[in-house]
Amino acid sequence: APATTLIGGLVPVTAPPAWTAYTPAVNSGTGTITTASAAGRFYISGKNCFFTVTVTITTNGSGATSVTTGLPATSKSAMVFTGGETATSGKILQARTPAISNGLTIINYDNTYPGANGAVLTIDGSFETI
Repeated sequence: APATTLIGGLVPVTAPPAWTAYTPAVNSGTGTITTASAAGRFYISGKNCFFTVTVTITTNGSGATSVTTGLPATSKSAMVFTGGETATSGKILQARTPAISNGLTIINYDNTYPGANGAVLTIDGSFETI
């Protein structure tokens, strides 16, 4: 059970559960990313899942359209998350998942492809699980 502490001796606060690592697959909407990896972590509290995932594209190859990866649990509703590319373009990212899915589709803020050699894409957020 999560630990409960008192802030200022007055307000009880329950610590969140420990974060758990996960390693989803990485693909592209069209074409093929030659070399990429993803690492994420998450915790679930009740039906709420809190997550962060980082996709590292070493060699983009013919990858195009979008970068796809996975959420650590199935989202009950369609969701849009935000993030950023931190190594090449510096662009803001949007990531979408449809209802009843654990798939995550990542594109730039302007709907262009976020992948490139050396790109590092980080998305985080929270959603209701089924």
